[in-house]
Parts: sequence; structure tokens; C-alpha cells
Amino acid sequence: MSETKPAMTAEEWGEFFALREAGSSIMRRLGKGGWTPPENAHKQAALCLHNQPFGFTREMAEAARWQQGYWEARATETLDEEESFRCRARADAQGQIADLIEALLPPEAP
Repeated sequence: MSETKPAMTAEEWGEFFALREAGSSIMRRLGKGGWTPPENAHKQAALCLHNQPFGFTREMAEAARWQQGYWEARATETLDEEESFRCRARADAQGQIADLIEALLPPEAP
């Protein structure tokens, strides 16, 4: 696992959903001293991508995790040291992709 932390806490996502349900524009709040860049750009990215056709999904993160497992298995199956190195690099990259996607998603419902 990487050091990538979730963009927002469960409480912050809850606040976002409550504001959205109330019809409030989260983007107006972002520009009025609430969450402002650069220190909160991660939050803004998560909010801007949420429920958008160009955003990320849990299925995408799961697919990257599957690929990570595939390349990890290939790395242990091959006898060629160079090929094993390439497989481990691919596995690491897929794990990083999954971490980044998951960090932009709200927590899963219990």
C-alpha cells in the first residue's frame, strides 16, 4: 500500500452529501474560504469527480487490484529474473493506481 490518504473523511463526505441534498452548491463554498487550494486540492478533485461520467468507480479500483494480483503471481511464476522484475513493477504500478482511485472515492456504505 502507498501513503495515499483518502481525499476526505467520512464526516466530510457526509457534509458534502447533506449540502448537495439541500440544493447548496459545494463549488460556491469551495471559493469562499472553505476548502481552497493548494492544501485542499485533493478534496476538490474528489468532489469534482464524484458521480461524473469521467470520474472513477470502485469497479475501476477493483480492476486495478485484480491486475496487481495477476502481475504479482506472474512475478513468482517466472524463472527469468528480468521478467520477474518487470512483473513486480507492473504490480506496484497497478497497486498505486488502485490507491489513487480509492483515495478519491467516498467511503463504502456500511
